[in-house]
Amino acid sequence: MWSTVLSGRAVSVAGRRHSPCSGVRILPTRSATATRAGQHVYDVTSFGATLMEDTPPSGLWGNVIATFQRSCYVLGANGDLMCIADDSLVDGPVMLRVDFPKPLYVDALGVRTGMPLWVEDRDLRLGPRILLRMSDARLWTPPVVKRSAAPELILGSLTTLAAGLAPAAPGDGLAPLVGCGEDLASGRPVRSSRRSQVVRAALPGLRQLVKGLRTRDALAVDRGVERLIGLGPGLTPSGDDFLGGLMVGLTRTLESRWGESDGPHAGRRYPNEQGSIKAVADSIRRHAANRTTAISAGLLRHAAQGIGSAPVHNLVQLVLGTASTAKSTAAALAVAGAGHTSGWDCLAGLFLGMHIGLWREGREASRQWGCRSHRLKCGVV
Repeated sequence: MWSTVLSGRAVSVAGRRHSPCSGVRILPTRSATATRAGQHVYDVTSFGATLMEDTPPSGLWGNVIATFQRSCYVLGANGDLMCIADDSLVDGPVMLRVDFPKPLYVDALGVRTGMPLWVEDRDLRLGPRILLRMSDARLWTPPVVKRSAAPELILGSLTTLAAGLAPAAPGDGLAPLVGCGEDLASGRPVRSSRRSQVVRAALPGLRQLVKGLRTRDALAVDRGVERLIGLGPGLTPSGDDFLGGLMVGLTRTLESRWGESDGPHAGRRYPNEQGSIKAVADSIRRHAANRTTAISAGLLRHAAQGIGSAPVHNLVQLVLGTASTAKSTAAALAVAGAGHTSGWDCLAGLFLGMHIGLWREGREASRQWGCRSHRLKCGVV
């Protein structure tokens, strides 16, 4: 999901320096697009919709907290996160994609941790010499998810997709749970012979979280989230990536039903589901503030609202539209390819969130309208 923005090898994090190429610095092969008063000027190609909200026309936006080969992260005073990245990386809620020189090493541009990012007449100035021009930038927002099949068909496609991907998942992090979404959502024992140390540590919290969602128990939800936040190593721990994927899958699956434009229940909503989503979102935001890294907490703020990276939203749309297995598999592998296990962790959470969303939809429909077509055939309604 959001972990796709962590492409590139880390050069500097929190002041610690690492050489990207055994001490050999690779400089850009072409110059900046323009210069202005001694500054290098680069064009911003796209940016996340919320990045510039409530931003004054001038003033300090934040400071660089980490640099990577093709990106750097800036943390605002209010906890907002921005990833200034080469435009070869994907769109997402925190992404500000720039037409940087190729090949790119952010370190070679002079970007350092602690460097300030200023807003100047709607453009951005990074440090003393880098100007990021916003005039032609495209605003990125997650696409509206459209449902084109009944829950039973979507669930079948989702189960088939997850089962096909499971053998390819690595044994680290929460990747072994990619094929276990149906088991987790239904409360059955997890049918997986691979149990990494992170999986063993995560399962009690996952079961609490799922139980809380099934019974609308806010305390169980909170305890489950608390056990998952910050679980695992890295800048975006496995537990965080999993929760981010779960929130995108759950939110977008239910919203696609809420926004139904035709059918027997057009225009009706499931108000109880909004409360369930809010409980998870509030718990994620509260625990992320002091149980994980600044980068992961910033990404989770958006995931809690159901917003992930462009590839994640593309996959959700394909699954809910019951696209061909080949298309869905290619889209899933695009998500999974981020980092060592971050993409797989996100994928496992995404599948679980969609399973829960479909189950909740079927249960609500059968309770409110007694509609048999919405009673999911998974043994839990």
